[in-house]
Amino acid sequence: MHGCNVPRAHPTAALATVGTVFLRIWRTEFDASRRDELQHFAEEISSPMFQRLPGCLGYVYAIAGSTWITQTFWDTEQDVANAEASAPYREVVGRIVATGLLGDEQTTEVFEVTAYAPPPS
Repeated sequence: MHGCNVPRAHPTAALATVGTVFLRIWRTEFDASRRDELQHFAEEISSPMFQRLPGCLGYVYAIAGSTWITQTFWDTEQDVANAEASAPYREVVGRIVATGLLGDEQTTEVFEVTAYAPPPS
């Protein structure tokens, strides 16, 4: 094919490394007819808990149909483990499970993420 052998710079070549964080993704199915309840729980219960957990840098909630994803960002992998083992986290998980909003299966994945940004000019 024409042009396939043209050398190209790596996509991050012009970027500076900002740092490394850990991304935890929690995914579940939920009763889509109760979406407002789940969003309210996330905003009123989960968000304040994440704000108080040491090492939590931020969080994002995402919805597609009946799939809910909570993405949290952490300083270290140990912060993720500490959060999962903490009493506040376990209490919040117990509360959301007790609502009956969630499907039977939840999955969790943790990724090391390197962030890039344009170098200062």
